[in-house]
Amino acid sequence: MVQPGVCQLPAALPRQVMTGGPILEIQNHEVYPIERVEAEFSAYFLHSSLSLMSAMAILQIEDRRKARALERQRPYIHDKTLLDENDKDDVIGYWGVDMAPTTNTATSAPDATSSSSRPCGAG
Repeated sequence: MVQPGVCQLPAALPRQVMTGGPILEIQNHEVYPIERVEAEFSAYFLHSSLSLMSAMAILQIEDRRKARALERQRPYIHDKTLLDENDKDDVIGYWGVDMAPTTNTATSAPDATSSSSRPCGAG
């Protein structure tokens, strides 16, 4: 049971919202594909929301690259928007992330973001 009011903001967003399971009150939700993500990345590295979303972004980029490659092989074009993209368009950005070097974040287990960012003072 979801508490009243908790679903208002996600339900009002104009795009898909990832959730941990089906939530009837959020019509625009998509259940996070944890099985697929864990199949591609070790669960050991998936201990934070940042690492989970980074892993999902990587998989989405790979899916788009595969779709572009398939579209280029077709004898006629089905989706011109795919062909207008290129691999340089595939960027993952991080905004407003506090790595908090004075808390357990600096010394916790490495995750999927460890190769892309390092907390200050962590080495």
